[in-house]
Amino acid sequence: MSTFFRQTAQAMTAKHIGRFPLSELDQVIDWQPIEQYLIRQKTRYLRDRRGRPAHPLSSMFKAVLPGQWHSLSDPELEHSLITRIGFNLFCRFDEPGIPGCSTLCRYRKFRYARAAYFGLLKVGAQSHLKAMCLNLLKAANRLSAPAAA
Repeated sequence: MSTFFRQTAQAMTAKHIGRFPLSELDQVIDWQPIEQYLIRQKTRYLRDRRGRPAHPLSSMFKAVLPGQWHSLSDPELEHSLITRIGFNLFCRFDEPGIPGCSTLCRYRKFRYARAAYFGLLKVGAQSHLKAMCLNLLKAANRLSAPAAA
């Protein structure tokens, strides 16, 4: 995504943050442990130095998540990354660098990507998600509680 478009999209989503759950989730989760794990595993992803430069590992990992959560096929995920602002802001891809469906499929099938998805995200983000759910439950209880007269 170009800088101007990214800034405009971020300003638009900031006004309506409740309509962009991936943006909310991106702010809540501490991605640092996951990114460190992915960097340590980078040698498995980068086999040699030939060809085009690889997509950022954190962006590829983040792209797999909405695909799993929304039960999207790889072509549908590629289409969503291109057309949906929330998906693109969450993954932080550059506009010309959005991966194709075959690249997404190959990344999803890597053993360490699956391990990161099922292991790190589950453990690392669990406390953040619990806190977010508790805050949502507290807010819902406040909204549903009868007003004292």
